[in-house]
Amino acid sequence: MANFTSEEIRQYFTPQGILQQAVADYKYRSEQADLAAAIAEALLQDRFLVAEAGTGVGKTLAYLLPAIKWAKTQRQKVVITTKTKALQQQIMEKDIPDLVRALDIDVIYVEAKGRDNYVCWNKYMEILAGKKPLNEEEQVFITAILKWVEKTTTGDKKEINLKNSLLRHWPLLASDHRTCLRSKCRYQDKCFRLKMIKSLERADLIITNHAMILSDILVDNSILPEYRYLVVDEAHALERESFDKLSLSFACREIAELLKALEFHDKGFKRGYLRQLKRKNPQLTIDDTLIMTDKTAELTEQFYLQLSRGIKSSESYSLVLTDEIIEEEWFSKAWAIYNDWHHQLNLLITNLRQLSREIEEEEEPELFGIIAHLEENYDNSFTIMEEDLGSEARVVWLETEGEEAVGMSSSHVRIGEMLENKLYARLSGLIMLSATLSIADKFDYFVEKAGLNRFLEEGRMDFLLKKSPFDYQNQARLYILNDMPEPQHRDFSAAAAGVLMDMLAVTRGRTMVLFTARKGLREVSQLLRPFCVREGRPLLVQNEDGTFGTLMEEYAREDNAVLMGLDTFWEGVDLKGDLLTLLVVVKLPFRSLAEPYSSAGDKYFRLQNRNSFSNFLLPDAAVRFKQGVGRLIRSENDRGSVVVLDNRLTTRGYGRVFLSSIPIKNTISTRKAALADEIMGWLQE
Repeated sequence: MANFTSEEIRQYFTPQGILQQAVADYKYRSEQADLAAAIAEALLQDRFLVAEAGTGVGKTLAYLLPAIKWAKTQRQKVVITTKTKALQQQIMEKDIPDLVRALDIDVIYVEAKGRDNYVCWNKYMEILAGKKPLNEEEQVFITAILKWVEKTTTGDKKEINLKNSLLRHWPLLASDHRTCLRSKCRYQDKCFRLKMIKSLERADLIITNHAMILSDILVDNSILPEYRYLVVDEAHALERESFDKLSLSFACREIAELLKALEFHDKGFKRGYLRQLKRKNPQLTIDDTLIMTDKTAELTEQFYLQLSRGIKSSESYSLVLTDEIIEEEWFSKAWAIYNDWHHQLNLLITNLRQLSREIEEEEEPELFGIIAHLEENYDNSFTIMEEDLGSEARVVWLETEGEEAVGMSSSHVRIGEMLENKLYARLSGLIMLSATLSIADKFDYFVEKAGLNRFLEEGRMDFLLKKSPFDYQNQARLYILNDMPEPQHRDFSAAAAGVLMDMLAVTRGRTMVLFTARKGLREVSQLLRPFCVREGRPLLVQNEDGTFGTLMEEYAREDNAVLMGLDTFWEGVDLKGDLLTLLVVVKLPFRSLAEPYSSAGDKYFRLQNRNSFSNFLLPDAAVRFKQGVGRLIRSENDRGSVVVLDNRLTTRGYGRVFLSSIPIKNTISTRKAALADEIMGWLQE
């Protein structure tokens, strides 16, 4: 290929290369140069590369530079996807501009984001026309962004600089799937989302996120322009996110809102879109439609009330509908109500279609939008209830809030096959990267769960593992407590709180504590909070003391804060320097088989007569453990300790899998009474 070789790419990363001269804080690392060269070679040979790059390797620049050069020299569009918007934003606002300056190259790079990031002009005009009632706070929000909405050329909410207390009203203006009128919208020429999609056509590089890539799959690749080269950063998360994004669902709240838009009662008056329609079109007969709307709304409520009778615990967000559960009496009664509801919904949709034929489509686009979304819920409910329930290829679950059922969803058991057929099969080159893809230096688990086995068998795949350049032996130590109760023992939470108090009493600096379940987080935080108040140490607990963003802001502000969190904090949290000196892992992060994703993984291996613990639960937990421990050392100057309160790390044979998968090899097994002194001695060395 003219003007593009892997050796040329490697030269950019040498101590005398362009990056050293032009990029601030650039430091040569042989691991980064090797990774960049391997990526270039994969692009040249149209191969699939799976690469693990440990913390500090610098994988972002290692794939961005060859991607830019490939796009420009070969005139091939390259799509780069990440899991998090934070990394997406970093790439757009810092990394690519740095490389463009260093390479002195003219490259068009465009960011592709979900519709909820953009202002909906139709919503905006409805508010200006006074068609949507606003409370006082909402009025303040609208007033605060009026000038911005009128001047912005992108409509992207990232341009808005408002307090979170105001920005939480963003959904008032945000484009969303349910209210979007699509081709029937009278403001298509003002649609910021459409402008973004059109801008992708001329881009050399498209920077997006996993959710957007998967949304594109759902609509038969009608969002992103055609592309043959894909770079997946944070690739460990793609399959898990695919399970959620490629699922089907129908939600009580959405259906109720659609029906309420048609007809609702307000202070003794009957209001709604149907009555407005009648006033504008006196020839319409809406009496039957109103009756059907009320009946459908009543049956919707009955159906979800009956489903809620099956919820036995408020600790979970879902209930997987196994073959055994769907045979229970409460579900049989729900099925009977579903049949009536589904029939009634069909009658309503048929009636609304008849009304739509009697009016001009251009005059009432809202009606066609309501019909389209009712049809979507009708189709999804049929597929889930009548095709997916009991299917070996799907897992079905109730979405719950407390002890209330609020929706029903289904997804693929073999999600990797979906990625293989819908995404990978149309690519010439694929680069998948993360700091956490291997287990004990092997990629077998990732290859299978990500749906890459076919390409491995075809001989199209290459693998690269580059360890972190950091000095973990001197920068980090891991302590395992060997005298803790078993994680399922009733005294475990009290023992965990006691250990935390002992450590916090003698250590200073910031501490992060990682949990695997809400119940354990709540129990330990309740025991720890009085101690933290006495000691003057801010305790920041997920779901109790603020959102993820506000917790992170306060944690960074307080030099002795204690942060306690669940899944969100196990990965994607970058706390360099003195922002983290002590990391506590309360339990090994095994997923519960009660979770839909875990249930699907368990089902996948059981259908093949393979052990789901050794093939799914264990490797999945090992990767999550690796991600969690990876929060501690984020730069070559960091130093700190990891404490694992789960004694299974030493008492179970599978503990070796966890220990062999992390870069910290400096491990100490100790007792609770000696831990605080051990940590103090280590940190003072």
